[in-house]
Amino acid sequence: MSKQPKYSDKDLNGFKKTLIELICKAKEDLELLQKATDNSDSNDTTDTQWNQKMAEENVGLPSKEEVERNIQKQKDYIKSLQNAMVRVENKSYGICAKSGELIPRERLEAMPTATTKIF
Repeated sequence: MSKQPKYSDKDLNGFKKTLIELICKAKEDLELLQKATDNSDSNDTTDTQWNQKMAEENVGLPSKEEVERNIQKQKDYIKSLQNAMVRVENKSYGICAKSGELIPRERLEAMPTATTKIF
C-alpha cells in the first residue's frame, strides 16, 4: 500500500504564510469595496480610498451594482482562501481532489486556492 503524497510541514507553513497574507489583503479590499457602497448611498463627493485606488489604476468609477457584484466575488475569494487554509491545517493542501496526486508548487503559487492539477 503506497502512502498518499503530501507537502512537508515546512512547505505547508510557507503556503500558510502566503494564505494569511492573501486573506488579510482580500479583507482590506473587501472593506474598501463596502465603503464604496456606503459612500455611493450619500451625495458626498469626498474622495475615498477606493476612489483613489480606482484613479491610480486609471479605471472609471463602477456603478453600485458592479461594486455589489465585486463585493460578492471578494467574499467568495476570501471563503476559498479560508478553505485552502483549512486544507493546510489538515495537511491535505496541494493534493489534487481528482487524482490524489500533488498539485505542482508552481500552480499553487500562481493559484493558491487550486484544488486540482491541470490535466
